[in-house]
Amino acid sequence: MRWLPFPPDWVAAALRLTDPALLHYRSGGFYCARALQRDGHDGVRDVLAGRSSHFELSYPCHSSTRLRWFRMRVLPSVAGACVLHEDVTARREAQARINFLARHDLLTGLPNRGVLREELERALAANRRGESLALLCLDLDRFKPVNDTYGHAAGDALLR
Repeated sequence: MRWLPFPPDWVAAALRLTDPALLHYRSGGFYCARALQRDGHDGVRDVLAGRSSHFELSYPCHSSTRLRWFRMRVLPSVAGACVLHEDVTARREAQARINFLARHDLLTGLPNRGVLREELERALAANRRGESLALLCLDLDRFKPVNDTYGHAAGDALLR
């Protein structure tokens, strides 16, 4: 990774580049979030003006086939500002997968007890405000013999 210093007049010129077609071209065929235009401009200006010692912004940037995430970091330099855009897509996808696994059953992909508890608390609170509430419970009787007779793989397939 290498930091490239940009003089203030280059950065100021880049801040005026808000045409979506130009942003599409400059970002390598990816359409970037409006937050980068709006918040990124303000953050870079604050660093250049000395109002902030640094600036960071995570933003989505997508093509027609894939959503990607980048993190922009801006630090002051003697020439103006150093701006780094880092692809953090893999990190965000891994975190999303961890969050999903923490709240869902690994075998079935269905929400787990923790999610049930949260949703039930939310529904009960709504019920106290006068909204309707219904809860359906299902139980699989005699499931153990399926595993014992046909094996765990067959039981897992049945659950899926």
